[in-house]
Amino acid sequence: MKLRAMLVHGLLVMSALLLILQPASASEWHSIAIGARPLNITANRDAIWVCGADELVANSTDGGKTWNVQHLVKGGAVLLAIGAAGERFVSRWPPSHRE
Repeated sequence: MKLRAMLVHGLLVMSALLLILQPASASEWHSIAIGARPLNITANRDAIWVCGADELVANSTDGGKTWNVQHLVKGGAVLLAIGAAGERFVSRWPPSHRE
């Protein structure tokens, strides 16, 4: 059941990316390594935020072309949700107790 939930969640994340990012032809798509696997995504004004494995929190202000890793702990917790409220506040779940 966990695997099925992870697959469904992965599809939702990919769907959100497709809705947020401007359309591009298949030849323009490429992978960008950001240090860990992103599991959730949100957008706030002109920024895209992701969270995921290894306590990953990263953002992009250029439509996903480049990413700024804000927080990453190898072997850390898996962050399952991220939300933005205002320009300077981003919330994630579960919260990290290491900071």
